[in-house]
Amino acid sequence: VSYLGLLIYSIADLVSLFLSIFLIAILIQVILSWINPGIYNPVIGLVNTLATPALRPIQKLIPPIGGIDLSPLFAMLMIMVAKMLIISPIMNLANQ
Repeated sequence: VSYLGLLIYSIADLVSLFLSIFLIAILIQVILSWINPGIYNPVIGLVNTLATPALRPIQKLIPPIGGIDLSPLFAMLMIMVAKMLIISPIMNLANQ
């Protein structure tokens, strides 16, 4: 294993970790929107700070349908596709 391969793998793994954090933050935000525990909860502030930048561009493209916001679904789908189509091949390339 070369140092360059290890560096590339580490960077890809770090990007994968950040994408997973975004994915979990979006999922938590969706669940909390159903429960509505209050806006002054510090956990909600953290989740909104993490998830909102990922959702805002998608919310501009996809309006709510019948009062249901589908942007979290598309954001989560895009994150999973990015992990499969971009991060996975980079990690495989770094392992060679």
